Amino acid sequence: MILIRHRNSTTPFSAGTLLRAAFKLPVPVWAALLIHATGPSIPFCGASVLSSGGVGYPAGFAGARYAGMGGVSISLADPSSAGSWNPASLAEIRLTRLDIEYLYENNTFRDASGSSRSPYSNFNGFTLALPFGRGLSAAFGLSPCTRADYRIAYPDSLAGETFNKSVEASGGLNSADAAFAFRIRHWADFGLKAHYFFGKLDETWRIVFNGTGFTGTTDLLSSRMKGFSFTAGCIVHPLRVLSLGAVYRPGFDVDTEVERYADPLSGFPALHTGTITMPTAWGIGVHGILPKGLLAAAEYSTEAWSRMTINGRSAPHLADAERLAFGLEWLPGLLPTDGFFRRTAYRAGFSVGRFYRTDAENGPVREITATLGAGLPLGNAASRMDASVAIGRRGGLSDNSFEEDFVRVSVSASLAEKWFTRK
Repeated sequence: MILIRHRNSTTPFSAGTLLRAAFKLPVPVWAALLIHATGPSIPFCGASVLSSGGVGYPAGFAGARYAGMGGVSISLADPSSAGSWNPASLAEIRLTRLDIEYLYENNTFRDASGSSRSPYSNFNGFTLALPFGRGLSAAFGLSPCTRADYRIAYPDSLAGETFNKSVEASGGLNSADAAFAFRIRHWADFGLKAHYFFGKLDETWRIVFNGTGFTGTTDLLSSRMKGFSFTAGCIVHPLRVLSLGAVYRPGFDVDTEVERYADPLSGFPALHTGTITMPTAWGIGVHGILPKGLLAAAEYSTEAWSRMTINGRSAPHLADAERLAFGLEWLPGLLPTDGFFRRTAYRAGFSVGRFYRTDAENGPVREITATLGAGLPLGNAASRMDASVAIGRRGGLSDNSFEEDFVRVSVSASLAEKWFTRK
């Protein structure tokens, strides 16, 4: 970083002034450049520092039922949940359903300089599903797509002057969805989900000097984003006890408008416009119904984050995310007259994969997760409350010079009423 010391000058020069002069790139690229220029040594970070790439790390609403099974959902056509990634699963909905989810996450980041712990909790989306009969269903919902929530700060010095550099951000992309699904006889379900993506990402860059020889700066960047895309999916049932699923979402463009407020410079905020190209995503899955109330599922999914671009420029240190997941569910009893614990579903899962970020040397960052969950009957036999806990790790001190442990707790309610009768 270059700093200019001002002596008896009527125009104060600062690090921020030079950064603005040096970087002619559109503003949304700045944060990624700063994060990757600093390297892995981060004495303090808030929420997850790994969400600092692009527009945040992938987030989504899949429902706590699927989260408790390792995240598998592509092949599950579930009449008691509307939160699957695959819109074809809506074809099985027989009652009007409202699914609501709440998420709590705690991240612990470690590298050679130390460690930090940071919690996050928030409403995580909802889906309202409506069956119309004759094999047709519709759903509407709101869910997160990406999430950035971090603060990175560390001390430095130049010519005997000490200062602190920091960048912090919060926000991300959300998705407002409208989905339709239909069934062809009893062997295939098809679905299509339209997405309107919107969101805001606020970033604050600061350089603060401990002495008086230099002038510090604060830059506030506020990015507004919007775009459109769709997800298509299908589920086929070659056997009564076997289902196969596939889902696909093409890459899409997000239009951005960025306002930059600079201090101590005066004047109106500068406005920048641009385009972010988001990655293609697809997945395949299979599940089978086993004896004694057991269900086993597996799936593979990927997102091509390495092809993400910001105003035509490749975003640094991004990789194609991959995930292989396995899940089990055991439901001892199916009858309304069964006891509470027999009508409770017990779940477990496991997933391994590659995270969407690379390390400072462009090496892959592995992610491994183990999950447990339960589905509790609520009132009538159709409504349920699902809860799950996931424990996992991203990266490793020996392989990537950093690692992040996380604990994620999801709770969702799936409330059902008879508004329409399927024929």
